[in-house]
Amino acid sequence: MVMGSMSASFRGYQKEVPTKVMNAETKELTLEYIVDAKWTNYKSLFKWMSGIYGTLNPSTNVSDVKGINPTDYVPLRIYLLDSYKKKIIQFVFENCWIKTFNDLALDVSNSDEVKHSFTVVYDRYTIEDI
Repeated sequence: MVMGSMSASFRGYQKEVPTKVMNAETKELTLEYIVDAKWTNYKSLFKWMSGIYGTLNPSTNVSDVKGINPTDYVPLRIYLLDSYKKKIIQFVFENCWIKTFNDLALDVSNSDEVKHSFTVVYDRYTIEDI
């Protein structure tokens, strides 16, 4: 996170002061996740990105994938869990849409879980207690 700033002249020298605007230029968040066994989370995210209303070149049939329904903007909530897997805090990103659907590396000789990442753009970010 970056707090915006500007320089102001004060008693003959420059002083940097905050503009009180956080992340004014870059409101992006990159998330990495483990793809589930049936690839539902991957297909749902892909559906969300390619199914935004008015997309000129959709790359999937959005009617046959269950999961996230495509709309232009959705809120994204990330929960922090305690040692008993109880939600203790939530990070809320408002008006999100997927900007970058990153590459997927598949290797037949690697038996580890498949990981994927994507980047979302958001308008507002808050931290809320549960």
